[in-house]
Amino acid sequence: SSGVSMAGAAILSGLAAFRAGTGLLTIAAPESSILAFQSAVPEALTISLGSVNANDSVKQISSYIQNRKVKSVLIGNGLGTGNTQKAILEYVLESKEIERLVLDADALNILSEDKKLRLKLKNCGKDMILTPHIGEASRILNLEPSEIKQEKINVAKELEKTTGGIVVLKDAVSIISTPDNEIWVNTTGSPVLAKGGSGDVLAGLIAGLFTSGYDALSSAIIGCYLLGKAAEIYEQRFSSESAFAREIISILPEAWKFDV
Repeated sequence: SSGVSMAGAAILSGLAAFRAGTGLLTIAAPESSILAFQSAVPEALTISLGSVNANDSVKQISSYIQNRKVKSVLIGNGLGTGNTQKAILEYVLESKEIERLVLDADALNILSEDKKLRLKLKNCGKDMILTPHIGEASRILNLEPSEIKQEKINVAKELEKTTGGIVVLKDAVSIISTPDNEIWVNTTGSPVLAKGGSGDVLAGLIAGLFTSGYDALSSAIIGCYLLGKAAEIYEQRFSSESAFAREIISILPEAWKFDV
């Protein structure tokens, strides 16, 4: 996160990751955001990035990842897109310790502006999942959102080829593209998910599954299914208009009861 005003995205992701099975979670954020995270996600550990200096921030995160033997990272939710954030993303791509990586939101926006970083992403050798919505996909591929909407399967394939990771192209019907040229289509869901924060919940869900023993493809498939099923349960119980993204998180335990 790049400040309290953007902390909500990371909070939603963190809560969803716990719901998906993550046992231990650390949130790295600026000093000004730490209290927000400790209040909203008290189960999580926090790293305070006390300096705006990019090198110092990278050193703090690097030291923590090495000391704690962190293997899995979700990056992008509430991150912002400045030089410090770019340096952190570059470190995450280069780190030998990190094996599993989920990229969402501002991580994707940073990549869309930097061809060299996209090449580094493709060649980093990590087990990766990218979760762009239509707008983020359009920026990475330099296409109009209307073009993406019309050709979602081809766009998902192109994103997978461009990035080297499993791609979850988020929309009312989400498309998952794999390096083995498989396409999966998720049809669970509801207008409940047309609310700010739903994408952050999905990224957290997928990352949580990924860290708790599922492979990358299973994490993407089950994460999309669970979010959609929770939204369907909410709509049946209440309405499609009144939901908050955080309420979908609270229904996830019920969604887990369905066969996935």
